Amino acid sequence: MYYMLNEEHVVNIAKELNSFYGEIVIHRGRTMEYLGIVFDYSDEEYLEISMDKYMEYLAKDSGVTGIVNTPATEDLFHIEKESPLLNDEESAIFHSIVAKLLYPPKRVRMDLQLAVGFLTTRLQKPIMQDRKKLDRVLRYINGTTRLKLRVKESNLLLILA
Repeated sequence: MYYMLNEEHVVNIAKELNSFYGEIVIHRGRTMEYLGIVFDYSDEEYLEISMDKYMEYLAKDSGVTGIVNTPATEDLFHIEKESPLLNDEESAIFHSIVAKLLYPPKRVRMDLQLAVGFLTTRLQKPIMQDRKKLDRVLRYINGTTRLKLRVKESNLLLILA
């Protein structure tokens, strides 16, 4: 059940919030961006949630080219003992990129959770094989920057703790 506020209610609530918190930004419309996440209510049936700009930034910033169909292969959990360690500079870059990848899977891009979760376990002593696995995730992102999460009301279960 939806409760629709009329314009007068919205204005009064905004005034109260402004008096308490100082100047706040009020956004009206069917699309809203917050912390790099776009919430699009244009379709009456679905809410679309996306992070296009952030995903494009990750794809461009990484410098990795090419596209693959999945973020990982079946050997994701296999670790080659003979693969050389990354040097300090490469290790720092690996760590930085994996850290940037932590944001999307928790918000919109659940398809990245498994691969990114595994890569976080490899931050202490990353090897060349780990970098190749990271590059695969980035190539996958190259081809899926505009992937959106579509949520329908009947799919939602809200649990308040």
